[in-house]
Amino acid sequence: MRDNKRIGYVDAIRGLTMLLVVYCHVEYYCYDISFVHTICGMLFVHFRMPMFFFISGFIAYKAVEWTSEHYGKMMKKKAIVQIIPTVFFFYLLNCACKGKPLDTFFVKGPGGYWFTLVLFYMFTIYYTTMYATKRCKGYVSDIALVVIAIGGAVAYGIGVRQGDPTLGIHPLLCFDQLSRYFEFFAAGILCRKYFNSFERIISHDVTKTILLLGFVGCSIIAWHHHLDKKSLMIMLNYEYLVRYMGLFLVFMLFHHYRLYFDSEHWLAETMRLVGRHTLDIYVLHYFLLPKMPMLRSWAFHNDMVILEMTVTILLSILIIALCLLLSRIIRSSNFLGHYLLGAKIRKKL
Repeated sequence: MRDNKRIGYVDAIRGLTMLLVVYCHVEYYCYDISFVHTICGMLFVHFRMPMFFFISGFIAYKAVEWTSEHYGKMMKKKAIVQIIPTVFFFYLLNCACKGKPLDTFFVKGPGGYWFTLVLFYMFTIYYTTMYATKRCKGYVSDIALVVIAIGGAVAYGIGVRQGDPTLGIHPLLCFDQLSRYFEFFAAGILCRKYFNSFERIISHDVTKTILLLGFVGCSIIAWHHHLDKKSLMIMLNYEYLVRYMGLFLVFMLFHHYRLYFDSEHWLAETMRLVGRHTLDIYVLHYFLLPKMPMLRSWAFHNDMVILEMTVTILLSILIIALCLLLSRIIRSSNFLGHYLLGAKIRKKL
């Protein structure tokens, strides 16, 4: 039985976003091409990670009293859910590849597993901000989050212009990704906090029209100029306009059809299932990406968009299905499910 406390269409969005993450990784790791060099990859890459962080922030917001006990409890919970699985599966993957996992992790950073670390850093910033401003009026924490988000965006922009988005900060801190995406996490928090107003805006027909036309227009511009990062206007479109247009468009569509995504239809249930196991799929799918360089030249032919999308989606679905199977096996152990996949410990009957 589905947990009634969860929001059906939000879980479905997470499911779609996870599919797009695997889709882009199939093109990058299996076909050995950058997803910005295919129309489908370029279209999806705009909003997949911003959408993930936006939804993470949206879910993270809770109207609670930030006591020392609650702050410590939440930090411990996120450390278990995000730090332990990251280190374990990074170590396991690098052992499988005959690398030097500990040396690589602490010297060169988490590689493909940067997402869970960055999400932990974001939760840390959010929880610390809420705890530090607990005695202030509500809008003070909002202002603090906005200031931090703007500061991160400015730092990332400076880094890109200088040719080093990390600004020389140790790769283990993933500063380039943290500064690039924290604004979307903060946006998700604020949209959830002021959801009534946010819902009225995205439900308005003018908003829907602007998002639909705006995303198409911005995507066309980004596709033709994605290599021209020296132009400030092109960079603003690529890093901000098309990303916000894409994530709000997706959220608007899923919200508009929320009754369907909350229904018992097989597709809606499947998307919610994937959305509830994003951590499992994320940490496991790297082990299941087959090397298929023979498809490199085929995927580059952009006149076969439908065929490219169909084959890649089917392969992505197969990988996700295998991840869910492995997840069920791991979760059969209360201990492993809790510490490797963040599952709640089941009470003994």
